Amino acid sequence: MRDGTSFNLQAHLQTMRILVFALVTGLATFTGVSLFIVQDPPRDELFMLSLIAPAFFVLEAGLSFFVPALMEKQLPQALAKQGKTSPTPMDLAMFFQTKLIVSSALLEGAGFLGVIAYIIEHRPMVLAVPALAIAMLALKFPSADQVETYIDRKQREFEEMRNRGDYA
Repeated sequence: MRDGTSFNLQAHLQTMRILVFALVTGLATFTGVSLFIVQDPPRDELFMLSLIAPAFFVLEAGLSFFVPALMEKQLPQALAKQGKTSPTPMDLAMFFQTKLIVSSALLEGAGFLGVIAYIIEHRPMVLAVPALAIAMLALKFPSADQVETYIDRKQREFEEMRNRGDYA
């Protein structure tokens, strides 16, 4: 990080990794338990959740990219309201973590709906929803390089905004 401000990135990174790991293992465990408890063949009369779950997953997967991008656009205003003239690396790491939590929670919710649909309707095809959610969550597992690059990029962006007079 360019400004020389010292903070413990490893502690933040460990927290982020624990969060993603917990979300993945929670969803994977619930999916595994559902496979164990559902022994009956698919129910013919019920299939609405098995149709809704994939559609909900597509919506939530899209939102998992859109909502953090929207949050990103609101960051300068949020920092200005706090009276900050320049975000610290810790501010940016915490913001990265917040975006990670929001995007991951959206995917996890869709995955859980897929498992619940399977438990209720016994249709194996709907297990694709939690499988895709787990895969997308696993891809969100943060690296130190990824977080450092994000912090450096955001600091440059804020510096450019200050130089243009767009930020205090």
